[in-house]
Amino acid sequence: LWRFPWLTAEDLWFDEVFSVVLASQDLGELIRRALGDQTNPPGFYLLLSGWMRLGSVDEWWIRTLPALAGTLTVPALVALARTVRCDWGTALLAGLLAAISPLLLAMSVEVRAYAPVALLATISLTLAVRVATDPHAPRAARDRGLLAATDVALVMLHYFGALVVAARVLAALLVSRRAVNGADAPRIRRDAILTAIPAALALAAGIAIVIMHASDRVGTNASWIPVADATTALSFASQVVGTFGTRAGAIGVGALVLLALILPFGRRAPTAREAAPWLLSAALLPVVIVLGASALTGRSLWVARYLIVVLPALLLLVAVIPAALPRSWRTAATTLLAGWAIAAGTLSTGLRQQKPAWSRIVPALTAGG
Repeated sequence: LWRFPWLTAEDLWFDEVFSVVLASQDLGELIRRALGDQTNPPGFYLLLSGWMRLGSVDEWWIRTLPALAGTLTVPALVALARTVRCDWGTALLAGLLAAISPLLLAMSVEVRAYAPVALLATISLTLAVRVATDPHAPRAARDRGLLAATDVALVMLHYFGALVVAARVLAALLVSRRAVNGADAPRIRRDAILTAIPAALALAAGIAIVIMHASDRVGTNASWIPVADATTALSFASQVVGTFGTRAGAIGVGALVLLALILPFGRRAPTAREAAPWLLSAALLPVVIVLGASALTGRSLWVARYLIVVLPALLLLVAVIPAALPRSWRTAATTLLAGWAIAAGTLSTGLRQQKPAWSRIVPALTAGG
Protein backbone atom coordinates (compact mmCIF):
# COMPACT_ATOMS: atom_id res chain seq x y z
CA LEU A 1 0.00 0.00 0.00
CA TRP A 2 2.90 2.37 0.64
CA ARG A 3 4.70 1.43 -2.57
CA PHE A 4 2.77 -0.04 -5.48
CA PRO A 5 0.05 2.63 -5.87
CA TRP A 6 2.80 5.25 -6.35
CA LEU A 7 4.96 3.55 -8.97
CA THR A 8 4.05 6.09 -11.66
CA ALA A 9 3.39 9.10 -9.41
CA GLU A 10 6.72 10.62 -10.53
CA ASP A 11 8.52 10.51 -13.83
CA LEU A 12 11.78 8.64 -14.11
CA TRP A 13 14.70 10.93 -13.32
CA PHE A 14 18.22 10.94 -14.73
CA ASP A 15 19.70 8.11 -12.65
CA GLU A 16 16.72 5.90 -13.40
CA VAL A 17 16.94 6.70 -17.10
CA PHE A 18 20.64 5.77 -16.93
CA SER A 19 19.68 2.40 -15.43
CA VAL A 20 17.11 1.76 -18.16
CA VAL A 21 19.47 2.77 -20.96
CA LEU A 22 22.26 0.48 -19.71
CA ALA A 23 19.84 -2.39 -19.15
CA SER A 24 18.62 -2.00 -22.74
CA GLN A 25 22.07 -2.69 -24.26
CA ASP A 26 23.43 -6.03 -25.33
CA LEU A 27 25.53 -7.82 -22.71
CA GLY A 28 28.95 -6.56 -23.84
CA GLU A 29 27.86 -2.94 -24.17
CA LEU A 30 26.02 -3.09 -20.83
CA ILE A 31 29.14 -4.23 -18.99
CA ARG A 32 31.38 -1.74 -20.85
CA ARG A 33 29.17 1.20 -19.92
CA ALA A 34 28.79 0.03 -16.32
CA LEU A 35 32.57 -0.17 -15.97
CA GLY A 36 32.89 3.30 -17.44
CA ASP A 37 30.40 4.68 -14.93
CA GLN A 38 32.43 3.24 -12.00
CA THR A 39 29.88 4.11 -9.28
CA ASN A 40 28.05 0.77 -9.45
CA PRO A 41 29.02 -2.75 -10.52
CA PRO A 42 27.00 -4.20 -13.43
CA GLY A 43 24.88 -6.49 -11.24
CA PHE A 44 21.77 -4.32 -11.00
CA TYR A 45 21.82 -3.45 -14.68
CA LEU A 46 21.96 -7.16 -15.53
CA LEU A 47 19.08 -7.83 -13.13
CA LEU A 48 17.05 -4.98 -14.62
CA SER A 49 17.83 -6.18 -18.14
CA GLY A 50 16.32 -9.57 -17.35
CA TRP A 51 13.35 -7.92 -15.65
CA MET A 52 12.66 -5.72 -18.69
CA ARG A 53 12.80 -8.73 -20.97
CA LEU A 54 10.18 -10.40 -18.79
CA GLY A 55 7.90 -7.38 -19.11
CA SER A 56 8.45 -4.02 -20.75
CA VAL A 57 10.13 -0.62 -20.42
CA ASP A 58 6.99 0.96 -18.94
CA GLU A 59 7.52 2.86 -15.71
CA TRP A 60 5.10 0.74 -13.69
CA TRP A 61 6.87 -2.46 -14.71
CA ILE A 62 10.47 -1.41 -14.17
CA ARG A 63 9.63 0.22 -10.84
CA THR A 64 7.92 -2.98 -9.74
CA LEU A 65 11.41 -4.51 -9.37
CA PRO A 66 12.63 -2.16 -6.58
CA ALA A 67 9.11 -2.05 -5.10
CA LEU A 68 9.13 -5.83 -4.73
CA ALA A 69 12.58 -5.69 -3.14
CA GLY A 70 11.48 -2.97 -0.72
CA THR A 71 8.33 -4.88 0.18
CA LEU A 72 10.16 -8.17 0.71
CA THR A 73 12.62 -6.41 3.03
CA VAL A 74 9.76 -6.15 5.55
CA PRO A 75 9.28 -9.92 6.15
CA ALA A 76 13.03 -10.40 5.74
CA LEU A 77 13.62 -8.04 8.67
CA VAL A 78 11.00 -9.88 10.73
CA ALA A 79 12.89 -13.11 9.98
CA LEU A 80 16.18 -11.47 11.03
CA ALA A 81 14.59 -10.33 14.29
CA ARG A 82 13.39 -13.83 15.07
CA THR A 83 16.77 -15.30 14.10
CA VAL A 84 18.51 -13.11 16.69
CA ARG A 85 15.86 -14.28 19.19
CA CYS A 86 13.76 -11.14 19.45
CA ASP A 87 10.16 -11.71 20.57
CA TRP A 88 7.33 -11.48 18.04
CA GLY A 89 6.29 -8.02 19.22
CA THR A 90 9.76 -6.63 18.53
CA ALA A 91 9.98 -8.49 15.22
CA LEU A 92 6.66 -7.13 13.95
CA LEU A 93 7.53 -3.60 15.09
CA ALA A 94 10.79 -3.87 13.15
CA GLY A 95 8.81 -4.95 10.10
CA LEU A 96 6.49 -1.96 10.46
CA LEU A 97 9.46 0.42 10.75
CA ALA A 98 10.90 -1.08 7.55
CA ALA A 99 7.57 -0.71 5.78
CA ILE A 100 7.46 3.04 6.47
CA SER A 101 11.15 4.02 6.72
CA PRO A 102 11.63 7.19 4.60
CA LEU A 103 14.84 5.93 2.96
CA LEU A 104 13.50 2.49 2.12
CA LEU A 105 10.22 3.95 0.86
CA ALA A 106 12.05 6.37 -1.42
CA MET A 107 14.38 3.69 -2.78
CA SER A 108 11.48 1.26 -3.29
CA VAL A 109 10.13 3.44 -6.10
CA GLU A 110 13.49 4.28 -7.70
CA VAL A 111 14.96 2.15 -10.48
CA ARG A 112 18.36 1.77 -8.86
CA ALA A 113 20.11 -0.95 -6.88
CA TYR A 114 19.41 0.36 -3.38
CA ALA A 115 16.17 -1.47 -2.47
CA PRO A 116 17.58 -4.83 -3.67
CA VAL A 117 20.74 -4.07 -1.68
CA ALA A 118 18.67 -3.50 1.49
CA LEU A 119 16.89 -6.81 0.93
CA LEU A 120 20.10 -8.78 0.37
CA ALA A 121 21.81 -7.07 3.31
CA THR A 122 18.98 -8.28 5.55
CA ILE A 123 19.15 -11.80 4.14
CA SER A 124 22.96 -11.90 4.46
CA LEU A 125 22.82 -10.94 8.13
CA THR A 126 20.07 -13.50 8.82
CA LEU A 127 22.02 -16.31 7.15
CA ALA A 128 25.23 -15.28 8.92
CA VAL A 129 23.53 -15.55 12.31
CA ARG A 130 22.07 -18.95 11.42
CA VAL A 131 25.42 -20.26 10.20
CA ALA A 132 27.14 -19.12 13.41
CA THR A 133 24.51 -20.27 15.89
CA ASP A 134 23.04 -23.43 14.38
CA PRO A 135 25.93 -25.47 12.93
CA HIS A 136 24.35 -28.89 13.34
CA ALA A 137 21.02 -28.22 11.63
CA PRO A 138 20.30 -30.23 8.45
CA ARG A 139 20.23 -26.95 6.54
CA ALA A 140 23.67 -25.79 7.76
CA ALA A 141 25.56 -26.64 4.55
CA ARG A 142 22.78 -25.09 2.46
CA ASP A 143 22.85 -21.92 4.58
CA ARG A 144 26.60 -21.57 4.07
CA GLY A 145 26.15 -21.86 0.32
CA LEU A 146 23.27 -19.38 0.33
CA LEU A 147 25.28 -16.95 2.44
CA ALA A 148 28.23 -17.05 0.04
CA ALA A 149 25.92 -16.58 -2.97
CA THR A 150 24.03 -13.72 -1.29
CA ASP A 151 27.25 -11.88 -0.53
CA VAL A 152 28.49 -12.27 -4.11
CA ALA A 153 25.18 -10.81 -5.32
CA LEU A 154 25.52 -7.97 -2.82
CA VAL A 155 28.94 -6.83 -4.03
CA MET A 156 27.80 -7.17 -7.63
CA LEU A 157 24.79 -4.92 -6.96
CA HIS A 158 26.75 -2.19 -5.20
CA TYR A 159 30.27 -1.72 -3.88
CA PHE A 160 28.87 -0.84 -0.45
CA GLY A 161 27.62 -4.42 -0.26
CA ALA A 162 31.19 -5.25 0.74
CA LEU A 163 30.60 -3.30 3.98
CA VAL A 164 27.79 -5.71 4.87
CA VAL A 165 30.10 -8.67 4.32
CA ALA A 166 32.82 -7.05 6.46
CA ALA A 167 30.31 -6.30 9.23
CA ARG A 168 28.92 -9.81 9.45
CA VAL A 169 32.45 -11.31 9.46
CA LEU A 170 33.44 -8.95 12.30
CA ALA A 171 30.29 -9.91 14.20
CA ALA A 172 31.05 -13.62 13.79
CA LEU A 173 34.59 -13.07 15.10
CA LEU A 174 33.19 -11.27 18.15
CA VAL A 175 30.61 -14.00 18.74
CA SER A 176 33.26 -16.71 18.48
CA ARG A 177 35.10 -15.18 21.42
CA ARG A 178 32.01 -15.65 23.59
CA ALA A 179 31.10 -19.13 22.38
CA VAL A 180 29.91 -21.29 25.28
CA ASN A 181 31.37 -24.39 23.68
CA GLY A 182 35.05 -23.74 23.01
CA ALA A 183 35.01 -26.12 20.05
CA ASP A 184 32.51 -23.87 18.28
CA ALA A 185 34.81 -20.83 18.17
CA PRO A 186 37.16 -22.05 15.38
CA ARG A 187 34.19 -23.32 13.39
CA ILE A 188 32.37 -19.96 13.63
CA ARG A 189 35.49 -18.08 12.49
CA ARG A 190 36.17 -20.54 9.70
CA ASP A 191 32.62 -20.42 8.36
CA ALA A 192 32.53 -16.62 8.47
CA ILE A 193 35.77 -16.24 6.52
CA LEU A 194 35.26 -19.04 4.01
CA THR A 195 31.77 -17.88 3.06
CA ALA A 196 33.09 -14.33 2.52
CA ILE A 197 35.91 -15.37 0.17
CA PRO A 198 33.77 -15.67 -3.02
CA ALA A 199 32.43 -12.13 -2.50
CA ALA A 200 35.94 -10.82 -1.81
CA LEU A 201 37.25 -12.42 -5.01
CA ALA A 202 34.33 -11.09 -7.06
CA LEU A 203 34.82 -7.60 -5.64
CA ALA A 204 38.58 -7.66 -6.21
CA ALA A 205 38.12 -8.83 -9.80
CA GLY A 206 35.51 -6.14 -10.45
CA ILE A 207 37.67 -3.36 -9.03
CA ALA A 208 40.71 -4.58 -10.97
CA ILE A 209 38.72 -4.53 -14.22
CA VAL A 210 37.42 -1.02 -13.47
CA ILE A 211 40.96 0.22 -12.81
CA MET A 212 42.28 -1.29 -16.03
CA HIS A 213 39.30 0.00 -17.97
CA ALA A 214 39.39 3.53 -16.51
CA SER A 215 43.16 4.13 -16.52
CA ASP A 216 43.78 7.49 -14.79
CA ARG A 217 40.08 8.37 -14.38
CA VAL A 218 39.37 6.16 -11.38
CA GLY A 219 37.15 7.90 -8.84
CA THR A 220 36.37 10.97 -10.93
CA ASN A 221 32.72 9.99 -11.22
CA ALA A 222 32.30 10.35 -7.44
CA SER A 223 33.57 13.94 -7.31
CA TRP A 224 30.00 15.26 -6.92
CA ILE A 225 29.60 13.75 -3.42
CA PRO A 226 29.64 16.53 -0.78
CA VAL A 227 32.06 16.36 2.13
CA ALA A 228 30.58 14.58 5.15
CA ASP A 229 30.89 15.69 8.77
CA ALA A 230 29.37 14.79 12.12
CA THR A 231 26.18 16.70 11.28
CA THR A 232 25.78 14.67 8.11
CA ALA A 233 26.04 11.44 10.09
CA LEU A 234 23.49 12.64 12.66
CA SER A 235 21.05 13.75 9.95
CA PHE A 236 21.00 10.20 8.59
CA ALA A 237 18.69 9.30 11.49
CA SER A 238 15.90 11.19 9.73
CA GLN A 239 16.20 8.69 6.86
CA VAL A 240 15.69 5.81 9.28
CA VAL A 241 12.54 7.15 10.97
CA GLY A 242 10.56 10.16 9.77
CA THR A 243 10.87 13.48 11.62
CA PHE A 244 7.81 15.49 10.43
CA GLY A 245 10.32 17.81 8.78
CA THR A 246 10.89 19.76 12.00
CA ARG A 247 14.02 20.46 14.03
CA ALA A 248 12.38 19.03 17.16
CA GLY A 249 11.43 15.89 15.25
CA ALA A 250 14.97 15.52 13.94
CA ILE A 251 16.40 15.89 17.45
CA GLY A 252 13.89 13.37 18.80
CA VAL A 253 14.68 10.77 16.14
CA GLY A 254 18.42 11.39 16.51
CA ALA A 255 18.09 10.72 20.25
CA LEU A 256 16.01 7.61 19.50
CA VAL A 257 18.68 6.16 17.19
CA LEU A 258 21.42 7.04 19.68
CA LEU A 259 19.46 5.27 22.43
CA ALA A 260 19.06 2.25 20.16
CA LEU A 261 22.84 2.07 19.71
CA ILE A 262 23.50 2.37 23.47
CA LEU A 263 20.70 0.09 24.65
CA PRO A 264 22.41 -3.29 23.96
CA PHE A 265 24.86 -2.46 26.75
CA GLY A 266 22.10 -1.96 29.35
CA ARG A 267 20.92 -4.49 31.90
CA ARG A 268 17.29 -4.42 30.83
CA ALA A 269 17.88 -5.62 27.30
CA PRO A 270 19.07 -9.25 27.35
CA THR A 271 17.76 -9.85 23.83
CA ALA A 272 19.53 -6.76 22.55
CA ARG A 273 22.76 -7.83 24.24
CA GLU A 274 22.60 -11.25 22.61
CA ALA A 275 22.03 -9.71 19.20
CA ALA A 276 24.42 -6.80 19.83
CA PRO A 277 27.50 -8.09 17.94
CA TRP A 278 25.45 -8.64 14.78
CA LEU A 279 23.32 -5.53 14.90
CA LEU A 280 25.96 -3.07 16.11
CA SER A 281 28.54 -4.33 13.62
CA ALA A 282 26.06 -4.05 10.76
CA ALA A 283 24.87 -0.61 11.87
CA LEU A 284 28.18 1.01 12.81
CA LEU A 285 31.05 -0.58 10.87
CA PRO A 286 29.92 0.70 7.42
CA VAL A 287 29.52 4.22 8.84
CA VAL A 288 32.96 4.13 10.47
CA ILE A 289 34.59 2.81 7.29
CA VAL A 290 32.90 5.42 5.07
CA LEU A 291 33.80 8.33 7.36
CA GLY A 292 37.33 6.99 7.85
CA ALA A 293 37.93 6.44 4.13
CA SER A 294 36.56 9.90 3.35
CA ALA A 295 38.91 11.49 5.89
CA LEU A 296 41.97 9.55 4.74
CA THR A 297 41.46 10.01 1.00
CA GLY A 298 40.02 13.51 1.03
CA ARG A 299 37.25 12.21 -1.25
CA SER A 300 33.82 11.91 0.33
CA LEU A 301 31.94 8.60 0.06
CA TRP A 302 28.97 9.59 2.22
CA VAL A 303 25.71 9.25 0.30
CA ALA A 304 22.57 8.46 2.31
CA ARG A 305 21.16 6.01 -0.23
CA TYR A 306 24.50 4.15 -0.39
CA LEU A 307 24.23 3.67 3.37
CA ILE A 308 20.94 1.85 3.03
CA VAL A 309 23.16 -1.14 3.89
CA VAL A 310 22.96 -0.17 7.59
CA LEU A 311 19.20 0.37 7.60
CA PRO A 312 18.03 -3.17 8.53
CA ALA A 313 20.24 -3.33 11.62
CA LEU A 314 19.35 0.21 12.70
CA LEU A 315 15.62 -0.41 12.33
CA LEU A 316 15.84 -3.58 14.39
CA LEU A 317 17.85 -1.83 17.10
CA VAL A 318 15.16 0.88 17.29
CA ALA A 319 12.44 -1.78 17.48
CA VAL A 320 14.17 -3.37 20.49
CA ILE A 321 13.72 -0.20 22.60
CA PRO A 322 10.17 -0.96 23.91
CA ALA A 323 11.19 -4.50 24.88
CA ALA A 324 13.92 -3.07 27.13
CA LEU A 325 11.43 -0.97 29.11
CA PRO A 326 9.48 -2.15 32.20
CA ARG A 327 6.63 -4.44 31.14
CA SER A 328 3.93 -1.91 32.10
CA TRP A 329 5.41 0.64 29.65
CA ARG A 330 5.97 -1.60 26.64
CA THR A 331 2.55 -1.39 25.00
CA ALA A 332 2.45 2.39 25.29
CA ALA A 333 6.02 2.73 23.98
CA THR A 334 5.34 0.39 21.07
CA THR A 335 2.14 2.23 20.15
CA LEU A 336 3.86 5.63 20.37
CA LEU A 337 6.83 4.53 18.26
CA ALA A 338 4.64 2.81 15.65
CA GLY A 339 2.26 5.78 15.43
CA TRP A 340 5.13 8.25 15.06
CA ALA A 341 6.79 6.15 12.35
CA ILE A 342 3.58 5.73 10.33
CA ALA A 343 2.60 9.41 10.47
CA ALA A 344 6.09 10.81 9.93
CA GLY A 345 7.00 8.28 7.25
CA THR A 346 3.82 8.96 5.29
CA LEU A 347 4.41 12.72 5.54
CA SER A 348 8.03 12.38 4.38
CA THR A 349 6.82 10.53 1.29
CA GLY A 350 4.33 13.28 0.50
CA LEU A 351 6.93 16.03 0.96
CA ARG A 352 9.73 14.32 -0.96
CA GLN A 353 11.23 16.57 -3.62
CA GLN A 354 9.88 15.85 -7.10
CA LYS A 355 12.35 14.58 -9.70
CA PRO A 356 12.84 16.12 -13.17
CA ALA A 357 10.62 14.66 -15.90
CA TRP A 358 13.19 12.50 -17.67
CA SER A 359 10.80 9.77 -18.78
CA ARG A 360 10.04 11.56 -22.03
CA ILE A 361 13.43 10.66 -23.44
CA VAL A 362 13.41 6.98 -22.41
CA PRO A 363 11.72 5.60 -25.57
CA ALA A 364 14.17 7.42 -27.84
CA LEU A 365 17.24 6.37 -25.86
CA THR A 366 16.23 2.72 -25.49
CA ALA A 367 15.46 2.60 -29.22
CA GLY A 368 19.01 3.76 -29.99
CA GLY A 369 18.06 7.33 -30.84
